[in-house]
Amino acid sequence: MTYAKIESGVVTNMSTTPEDGYVEVPDNISPGMIQNKDKSFSNPPKTNEEILDNLRVKRDQLLRETDVYALSDRNLSDEMKKYRHDLRNLPASNSDPLKIVFPKKPE
Repeated sequence: MTYAKIESGVVTNMSTTPEDGYVEVPDNISPGMIQNKDKSFSNPPKTNEEILDNLRVKRDQLLRETDVYALSDRNLSDEMKKYRHDLRNLPASNSDPLKIVFPKKPE
């Protein structure tokens, strides 16, 4: 059994024994989680910085996957040049990280 102290709807402390001010919660609850109105728990929403960090990781991976096309002995198609250019402009090309759409990779 797990017990949690919840302050302002946020799990602040955990205990394996019942303590004053603690309530019983499921075992998968951890500090920082938010108690919803229906008494369920969820992780807090990600910050814009975390979203942008994750986006940059994905962008960098997509660029690495097409690096082979940019070798000096290969010719990049105009579509691939645009794709790689658009990837490099992410996330700066969009101010709302929740509305960023990755460009479609050319065939």
